[in-house]
Amino acid sequence: MNAFVKRIAVVLLLFILFQLGLFVPPSYAAEKGSAITIKEWQMRWETNGANTITSKAAIEDSWFPIYQGDSDPIKPSGVNAAWVKMEIPDTLMENPGLLIKKAYAESVHVYLDDRDIYHSVRNYRYDVNKILLPLDPSHSNHTIYIKLESKNGRIGIPDVLIFDDYQVLLKNFMQREMVDVILGSSFIFVSIIMFLCAGFVSRNFFVGWNALSVTILSVGTMIVTYSPFLYSFYGNYGKLYYKLFDIAQTVTLPSMILFVRQIFGVGPYSLIKIAFRITVSYAVFCLAFMTFNLLTHDRFNSIYFLFSVFLFGIVMIASGVVLVWALVYYCLKKNKEAYILCVGLGIFLLTVSMEILWFYIKETHYELYLWKWGVVCFVISLIVILGKRIAHNYEQVVAYSKKLEMYNNELQRSEKMEIISQLAASVAHEVRNPLQVTRGFLQLLFERSSQEKEKSYLDLSINELDRASAIITDFLTFAKPQSDNNGALDIGEELDKIVGILIPLANLQGGEITLKAGRKMLVRGNSSKFKQCIINIIKNSVEALNGEGKIDVFAQIEEDMVRIQIRDNGEGMSANELEKLGEPYFSKKTKGTGLGLMVSFRIIESMQGKIHYSSVKGKGTEVNIQFPILKE
Repeated sequence: MNAFVKRIAVVLLLFILFQLGLFVPPSYAAEKGSAITIKEWQMRWETNGANTITSKAAIEDSWFPIYQGDSDPIKPSGVNAAWVKMEIPDTLMENPGLLIKKAYAESVHVYLDDRDIYHSVRNYRYDVNKILLPLDPSHSNHTIYIKLESKNGRIGIPDVLIFDDYQVLLKNFMQREMVDVILGSSFIFVSIIMFLCAGFVSRNFFVGWNALSVTILSVGTMIVTYSPFLYSFYGNYGKLYYKLFDIAQTVTLPSMILFVRQIFGVGPYSLIKIAFRITVSYAVFCLAFMTFNLLTHDRFNSIYFLFSVFLFGIVMIASGVVLVWALVYYCLKKNKEAYILCVGLGIFLLTVSMEILWFYIKETHYELYLWKWGVVCFVISLIVILGKRIAHNYEQVVAYSKKLEMYNNELQRSEKMEIISQLAASVAHEVRNPLQVTRGFLQLLFERSSQEKEKSYLDLSINELDRASAIITDFLTFAKPQSDNNGALDIGEELDKIVGILIPLANLQGGEITLKAGRKMLVRGNSSKFKQCIINIIKNSVEALNGEGKIDVFAQIEEDMVRIQIRDNGEGMSANELEKLGEPYFSKKTKGTGLGLMVSFRIIESMQGKIHYSSVKGKGTEVNIQFPILKE
């Protein structure tokens, strides 16, 4: 696994450990100091439908002791209610309170001194109750009666009760429950911002962006509505919270798989595509059945519970298997995004698996708590993947812009070259003939002249005419670099000859030329034109040395190309000068015309080659030339 994936794994792991350390369940703290932990109480099953403490519950028979940590007592057939009683400890606290950390029931009534001091009645299946009762010091040694009712769910108190100062209990209670609300609300807020920004997202990312937004919204809704905080303080809307949890749970799977599909495609054997269709079909069915159940006043609640809980577990496990299989497939292909998703999914699955295992070890008396942090890590991995994909797209746009600029410059240069080629072809022929005639007469006058001063003038004129003729020859070569004498060239042999010619020139200026080239590197071209081109380039490097220096010439085969590299440690060029290379009339020499390098560029192009200059001012220049290999 790459280093960046390891870093992501470490960050996510530290994140979980930080959260676990920061949000230690406050109930642990509550058991210290002046707090009294109640680990024993009495219980009896209600078989006669008693509704108040003044009726059957006051009878002293049929009570049996319950100790914290014991397995749940077996509920008799047809019984839907139970009574629990305990004695309030003797205390000197000014504001005592009693915290019932967990009570399983759909309906709860708490009685003290024949008064109903707390009641909660739910017409939905959420049966987890957390109850904080304010008491008075005068209630010491009094008995509290709690009636628990549930038609289809669990009944009982599985955890200890905490007797402590009311304000301390309230603080710890709020701290524990507010963590879930803040975390879930943060997810919902982020998803809303993402929805608002969706209009600015490019078409390529629109579906994936919105799929991730729905996933984050669903996860946030699940975290908020799973917390007992809303049911404890705003219980009037409990059924709404319960249905919102069901909707969010149903929508999460298809939106998450849609996002994965947008990133990785349909997957091996179209597994991701199939999983998406199945989860969408399941989600549509569950939402339709939930609507039907609501319209019929929950007459089919047990059937709906079967589909929304047990069948959901099967669909989720099957989707998880498909997702893991697809991720393994893409990880084997060294897909970095698959690595990132594996880290997030691995933490999520590990967290959920450990919690579910502990849940069953505790005989369902454990409240799932860490799963939300696993979900957080998984969602973070999805966000990282989307961010990476957007960043990659931005890099591609930048690279495309640079290529577009380069092609624009090449197009302008080609247009200039085309115009100059046409002018060169038409003008050179018209000028060359009079020059040759003039040179002939000057040569004749030179041979007949007997005066040395006159001869020196004539010789100077002839040399200038020869120089003008050479410039015209360059123009003609530029205008029509192709030659009918193209054939197979061995680059190694040609470079040997060229370097042999130029070594004396380099030595004369205090420089040195080295050559490393293989043999049998064949390309198609004209030998004389190739020599003209390479000599021109190396000669420029020699002149750039300004004294002692070194020129290295390399030639080797790379894939289907012959690569020639000419590197010197001369004066180098600026970025502005590099851009102008190959343009007519641009030269760094005092008497240069710029035609030599322009002709070299044209010769290389005529041989289907490419040339690239790179240079650093004051450090030297490197020329890379590539020709396609001549296939026999």
